[in-house]
Amino acid sequence: ACIINSILSLHRNNKIIPVESLSAISNCGIIYSNCLYKDIKLSLCDMSNCLSSSNQLFLNYINESSRTHHGIIFVIDSSDRRKFEKSYLLLQTILQQEKLLDIPIVILANKNDNIHSCQVKDLSSALNLHNIRDRQWTVISSSIKTGDGISEGVDFLYNHMIEVIH
Repeated sequence: ACIINSILSLHRNNKIIPVESLSAISNCGIIYSNCLYKDIKLSLCDMSNCLSSSNQLFLNYINESSRTHHGIIFVIDSSDRRKFEKSYLLLQTILQQEKLLDIPIVILANKNDNIHSCQVKDLSSALNLHNIRDRQWTVISSSIKTGDGISEGVDFLYNHMIEVIH
């Protein structure tokens, strides 16, 4: 499932207002959408399709984009420990990008509805998150399928953006 679909589904609880359809898909599979969350317009970009094929597409987008980035939602399958090392390496690549310095990151430990999912503290340890000292971060147990944890993740980024604005 797409993280943007899960974020946009928050509109059912009157938490988010989509202002653009989800159908905007660029070449290479990047999915864009805009929405209003509380009093801030969010431009959402799901790059998971690019990451599965080549990190270079993601890096090109970040480094060549004229957009200002205010937050990252990094989704990891918490039920598949075999992917933790690859996710760790990808996360390190993301955190080292100059255009992404100091911006907060939400790590969604997805598939908390799976009996094989690991605990947030175990995932935090596997990703060496305790070493992240240059930005605010959080790990939230979540399920893209059920929507658990999505609102909390968006709220974390929203609260950071409000701090920066004021």
